[in-house]
Amino acid sequence: MTQPDPDLRINFYIPGASLGKEVAKNMQYLIVKYGTKAAFIKELTFRASDSSNLSDVFRNFAELRKRVRQREQKAEQEKDLVVQTKLIRIKDQ
Repeated sequence: MTQPDPDLRINFYIPGASLGKEVAKNMQYLIVKYGTKAAFIKELTFRASDSSNLSDVFRNFAELRKRVRQREQKAEQEKDLVVQTKLIRIKDQ
């Protein structure tokens, strides 16, 4: 996503384009699965006479992407965790 004033352009992943390392695994799976069967939108461009509205949208998108990335990293780290059985305290003798 790029934001030169007063336009906001959103680029999407499409089949045939190189995918960066930041692409989520589920996105890679969907592109491979539906790449030959579906039509894809490559980019969208929005214009506004007041660029502050687009700046707010850009900032909100950036925050959302950051939260999603953090959630995916946390899930990746926690997938190997094992639930510990309840501990039994031993009374002093």
